[in-house]
Amino acid sequence: MENTEKKSTAYYYRLDIYRFIFTILVVILHFETFYKTFPKLYHLSRGFYRSVDFFFLLSGFLLYKSFRSNRYKNALDFTFAKASRLIAINFIVVLFTCFFIGLVPINSFAAIFSVIKNFVYHILCTIPNMLFLQEFIPVFESFCHEGDYFAPLWYISAMLVSGFIWFWALTASQKKYGGSDRVSGWAFILPVLILSLLFNVFGQLNLSQGFVPGLNLPHGFLRGFADMGLGVFCAGFSIRISNKKIAAMLKVLLPLLLLVLVCYAAQTAFDFVFVIFCCFVLMFEFSIEDEPCKPVQKICKFAGKASIPIYFSHAFVIIFVYTPIIQKFGSLADNWPLALIVRTVFVVLASVAAWLLSKPAKIMLDRFFSCFKSESEKTAEDGAE
Repeated sequence: MENTEKKSTAYYYRLDIYRFIFTILVVILHFETFYKTFPKLYHLSRGFYRSVDFFFLLSGFLLYKSFRSNRYKNALDFTFAKASRLIAINFIVVLFTCFFIGLVPINSFAAIFSVIKNFVYHILCTIPNMLFLQEFIPVFESFCHEGDYFAPLWYISAMLVSGFIWFWALTASQKKYGGSDRVSGWAFILPVLILSLLFNVFGQLNLSQGFVPGLNLPHGFLRGFADMGLGVFCAGFSIRISNKKIAAMLKVLLPLLLLVLVCYAAQTAFDFVFVIFCCFVLMFEFSIEDEPCKPVQKICKFAGKASIPIYFSHAFVIIFVYTPIIQKFGSLADNWPLALIVRTVFVVLASVAAWLLSKPAKIMLDRFFSCFKSESEKTAEDGAE
């Protein structure tokens, strides 16, 4: 087992580039699903759903590092900290989506009333989405059949719930073994069994919403739970390469090979091979101790931060911005270079807008949530007084 105590506060800059690249692959996948540019790109993009497996595995690695650093008191504290970073931008995207879903031409007071009524109705139906529980309480999907407007956000729901369970399991294991940080073999065996079940039932890992027969659990959640478990288990190991030339070569070859494997044999049992190779790549990346120069660090951090608004806002662009443009200018679909430029521009604009609007939204939500305090917090404040 690797002793990660000294590296608990380390920042892994290269992982921000991974985040950005795989976020872009997800965006390409969703655009190509609705609006194919040309056959070759569509064929390559069919396997880009594996980017989500990378994100789940990375979350498992980071969860284990957070657990070892003792930054969080318990699983609930860890989950709230993760959710607090995403809730503001999630709120903005869901809010604007609810408005545009029920938007009709305003030509009378009845139309204004209809827009308000639809907006309130959709807001009520998206309460689970606001709380990152849409994978488990699919109210909007059950009562609003206009379309699946929040499809990409299922990942956030599965990640947060899976993270809570794994962090709780690590805490329970630590108490059982008298303060030891060891990860038992069940953190490997259970995920493998779950992945085996999914492959036997579905034959692939391109799974998001819907429930596994017999278990009544979302298969997207089971996919994320298994991936994160493998990440948690593998995070306890490292790959040490003393030869600097070989290490430098692997820094280039491993990411390239990972990107090649994303495109290979989509929707087959090769998905499992990709997951295992991802574990190997992440073990290697978390073993890198040297840091890049300051300009490269800034670029990496910017790429990592940009990934979040891009991921949250790109579905909004596809449905409410790009679709009306294609419907009005049908010839755009035949000019793929121009179509790619238009897509890029609107995704960038929407991401910047979502990021800017999330700033005041975060202040508002922080003030709202500060009104709620647990009994332990109240007792601690009373004792301090």
